[in-house]
Amino acid sequence: YTGIGRNLHHLVQDVPILDPENEYIIFVRPQDKAKLDLPANCQMVETISSIYNFKEQTRHCLIMQSQKLDLLHVPHFNVPVFYRGRLVVTIHDLIQTKFVSQENWQSALKKYGYYLVMFLALTKAKCIMAVSQYTKQDLINNFPVKADKIQVVHNGFDRKWQDTTFSKDQVSKVRRKFGIEQDYLLYVGLSSLHKNLLRLLEAFALVCKDSPRLKLVLAGKKDARYLPGLEAKIAELDLHEQVVMTDFVSDDELVILYKTARAFVFPSLYEGFGLPPLEALAFGCPVVSSGATSLPEVLGDQARYFDPQDVNDMASAIKAELANPRPDKVYEIPFGWEQMAKDTLSIYRQVLKQG
Repeated sequence: YTGIGRNLHHLVQDVPILDPENEYIIFVRPQDKAKLDLPANCQMVETISSIYNFKEQTRHCLIMQSQKLDLLHVPHFNVPVFYRGRLVVTIHDLIQTKFVSQENWQSALKKYGYYLVMFLALTKAKCIMAVSQYTKQDLINNFPVKADKIQVVHNGFDRKWQDTTFSKDQVSKVRRKFGIEQDYLLYVGLSSLHKNLLRLLEAFALVCKDSPRLKLVLAGKKDARYLPGLEAKIAELDLHEQVVMTDFVSDDELVILYKTARAFVFPSLYEGFGLPPLEALAFGCPVVSSGATSLPEVLGDQARYFDPQDVNDMASAIKAELANPRPDKVYEIPFGWEQMAKDTLSIYRQVLKQG
């Protein structure tokens, strides 16, 4: 899952359990229906697969309208703008309105479209749930929305994960699979432009001058839109032997990668929350992170920060972390999915009382 995916997973699993007297309608894509094992008070209704298009705003809306819901929670900004009824919306970030994949008129038009849908979402919603204080302030700074309409409901960490243990053979198997027998730095996430991976590769090349056997593991599904640029940068820096791009990893593989990494590096230019570095801390992995946007709010004083636009500063922060042995430390994780579910249910009840 991405951060939004994990949020959605816990939303549909945890909130209905806390509220057994009400029925929950979960709109799912046909291909996802068999994957879900939902609480008894949930009913699945099939909807369309496509998103961010006109069909989503018409057919998708009609399917939702037909259910005669007391309350609709849209877990992302792309609300059905023609929907008539009470709704709440979760805003994770403003990435779609701030970053474009290419500087051309099509991308500019798409960016404007995202802004318009976001504006309508904020206008129609009875309550806006932001995943961080940073995202709340970002909304206030960029849209005509009142602060008291926005409630912060942080993402979390699944604490049951921390009880997961693996044998030496299981750990060795994962490390052999990805060719990382020696020390490695870990990044987990997408490869979108705002994730800043090209600068990470440049910083890693500087680090390798002092640590030539060190590897960098980029864990996450490969994206054809950005893969050529990453491969070109790896070739330019002659890092073929040092950089591992895993593609999709299972949750068990991900936990092992977190637990055995020398350090976790997160160079992002923009986050609404920043779940991967929080997960890394939860598994005792030291974090070297961008100090931008929401990340200091989420990680507090438990990470080593750098300027994500300064390659030398990034490299220096990584070197400083590598200069000391990996600490045997239990980090404090202040956010949990249990609290997210409780806060979400509280908002549902507040909105329903408003009539």
